[in-house]
Amino acid sequence: MFFRIALKHVLNKKKEIALRSPTDEEGLSILETLLRSKGGEQAAIILTIDLLFGGVDTVRRHYNI
Repeated sequence: MFFRIALKHVLNKKKEIALRSPTDEEGLSILETLLRSKGGEQAAIILTIDLLFGGVDTVRRHYNI
């Protein structure tokens, strides 16, 4: 179950990255950085599964405290 969810989101992000300029590297997320590296798709899937399984809040939020 976690694998299918992770794979779906990693592949969607990979498609999104393919549409961007290859030199646009500022403000990349960890997932985007991994996907741009050689062999990064496997690492990105593993990282995503770890984050989902560990219960880490994977949504990017900004808190003004």
